[in-house]
Amino acid sequence: MSPSSVAFICLLSAVIVIGSMAFVLDPNNTAVAYLPSSLLPTSSVTNPANHLELRLALNTTSIRSGQAVNISMSEFNPLSQPNNVTALRAWPIEGLSLGPCGTTNYPMGMEVFSGYYTASNVSSARSLPLDPPGIYNCPMILSSVGSYSFHPLSSEADVYGSCTAGPCLTLNVTSATLVSGYWASGFLTNGTFRALSPGTYTIAAGDEWGTLALLYITVS
Repeated sequence: MSPSSVAFICLLSAVIVIGSMAFVLDPNNTAVAYLPSSLLPTSSVTNPANHLELRLALNTTSIRSGQAVNISMSEFNPLSQPNNVTALRAWPIEGLSLGPCGTTNYPMGMEVFSGYYTASNVSSARSLPLDPPGIYNCPMILSSVGSYSFHPLSSEADVYGSCTAGPCLTLNVTSATLVSGYWASGFLTNGTFRALSPGTYTIAAGDEWGTLALLYITVS
């Protein structure tokens, strides 16, 4: 789990399997369909410049308002040898984050947008604020990151930067987040949590080498 991951408590009362679909009943007895792993909505984009794969996956394609979608992402080295990649900071869109502390030492982040957007226009959209306002105790963040050395066939990476010698730390470059709504801001609404309203939402994942992956959910 990444340093910026947020802990969630989920109370489940029952799991029903019908055919290849699993339906989880929450305490309000409303069901969310969870697709089997072979049918999960996924997007995997390979950067030809550094061979890294940015992977984005959701646990479902549709939810009801008030329910949550599980968003997971990772940076993967498909090579059978170490992959040394220089930090570039060429983010495809602004605002990519892994939580209230930003991306910390990670080279990737995600955002959620209300509406259907593609790679050609998502940069002009305004993302939903997923983290509540407040003061956070963020983990150690390096003052600078020079490069990442990804292990063979892995999302594990040694991070080199502002430390005395050798890798500063080793990261599992993966993240998982539950999203059921956003935090409204404004003179009368600051700090108010609102569930995702019915409609289509765009899930965007991006890394600092300019790679962008998009998926979509429908809220009813």
